[in-house]
Amino acid sequence: MTTVLQIVNGAAVKIGLKTAEVDLEAFEFQQILDEMNDMLSIWADRGLTPAFVQVSNSTDTVNIEDSAVSAVKNNLAINIAPSFDKLITPALAKIAADTLQALQSSTVFIGRIKYPDALPMGSGNGCTDYQERFFPANLEKNF
Repeated sequence: MTTVLQIVNGAAVKIGLKTAEVDLEAFEFQQILDEMNDMLSIWADRGLTPAFVQVSNSTDTVNIEDSAVSAVKNNLAINIAPSFDKLITPALAKIAADTLQALQSSTVFIGRIKYPDALPMGSGNGCTDYQERFFPANLEKNF
């Protein structure tokens, strides 16, 4: 499982806010954490991270699928860059879009489709009895 610290630091590194030598300031960390909670709450409403529960400490576990971690880091980096006057590179923008699309593809489920009873089955050329109806569920008066 991924911790808050891993996601926040990962996003900060992607925009050049954090380096190996320099840790994030407390207010920077809190601002990124708040942005992460907001983003993941929106994603949870859309069904992308359905198990997400807001977090508050750096050691808390972020309740998302392992396949979503990359998308969260990349898109969080895009979301926080303007707040810290950092530029979004075209490469980061492409990676963020690609990982978000992969996450959407992995979470979307298209269920069974119920066809309307007025949808004809076949062309009807095989009917020898013209009293037979294509739409047996519809009433005779509807035709």
